[in-house]
Amino acid sequence: MRAKTRSVPSGIYRHFKGGLYLVERTITDASSGPRRPKAELPRRVVYWALYDDFEPWGRELSDFRSSSYRRLDESSNERLVKRFKLVCRMDQVIPPAETLEIAKNLKTFLHREKREVNVARAIITDQHIKPGAILVLLKQLKKELGQ
Repeated sequence: MRAKTRSVPSGIYRHFKGGLYLVERTITDASSGPRRPKAELPRRVVYWALYDDFEPWGRELSDFRSSSYRRLDESSNERLVKRFKLVCRMDQVIPPAETLEIAKNLKTFLHREKREVNVARAIITDQHIKPGAILVLLKQLKKELGQ
């Protein structure tokens, strides 16, 4: 049996309910209770929602990796599905369908923030964008918006 690693690959993931997320990194949660050896401290996945307000989130590694039985639609039986499924790693090109989805969501977000930025258009026209470029963009936008 293969030992579980203490991280997940950085990149774009799709939640079983449909949303896209960008995993930035996996960190050690040193604030969780009494002092323990580093190897025993819980790990957290730091990731960004790629819709709505494009907020950063944290989730325990075990929860991020979890699977559960879900009914995927009204006519299907329940089946075991992963909570998050890897779409592409940080060093890979984001698939076209996900690129368009991120651009559309970003355009909606920028419109809501009343920003005159053509970032979404730039993403749509760049069919070879990688997750790292999206991460840099999100951090820059949040800084500009004071969030």
